[in-house]
Amino acid sequence: ELVAEAAIGALRALPEGQRIAVDLCSGSGAIALAIATEVRGCRVTAVEVDPAAVVWTRANFERMNAAVIDAGSLTTLVEADATTCAETGGALEAMVGRVDVVAVNPPYVPDEARPRDPEVRDHDPPRALFGGPDGLGVVRGIVRTAASLLRPGGMLVIEHSDEQGEAAGTAGVPWLLREDRRWVDVVDHLDLARRPRYTTAMRAA
Repeated sequence: ELVAEAAIGALRALPEGQRIAVDLCSGSGAIALAIATEVRGCRVTAVEVDPAAVVWTRANFERMNAAVIDAGSLTTLVEADATTCAETGGALEAMVGRVDVVAVNPPYVPDEARPRDPEVRDHDPPRALFGGPDGLGVVRGIVRTAASLLRPGGMLVIEHSDEQGEAAGTAGVPWLLREDRRWVDVVDHLDLARRPRYTTAMRAA
């Protein structure tokens, strides 16, 4: 919810009709739909690679279509790999350098870890959870994609585990972003339980 809230706030600060967002690793489409219905006149592209998840994304887009139209927004679902979709020949190549906000809840659980929350552990598909040996394999690809898509001054909002925040040092998402000169104003944020759970960063000029 806080990832969506941060994205919504950044987009609302822009003039209506000039609001472009991308939801990478969209899953059910919840973040994309929250943005499209809460931000008037927003164009939102959801990217999801898993065919099983796409079935639910598409169903939710259809179910919420009237609310999206009422908000004057437009949603597009793209079935593609979020780590490569902005490359030459990729599904989002035409959007490179044009996006205002990229929001993402990526797979970030280390391959050998066991998620603590039972609703995640018992119900979420592995592809939506696990991100390589250190949990940041997919995140690194997402950071590259977001840096390509965002215009200068555009914002990335990315969720991470409470063990991948500021205190994690080189094993954390904030450090990963600060090491890349394409990002400035990297800030780690706490969730409602006061745990570090998402990071925002701005695309450098």
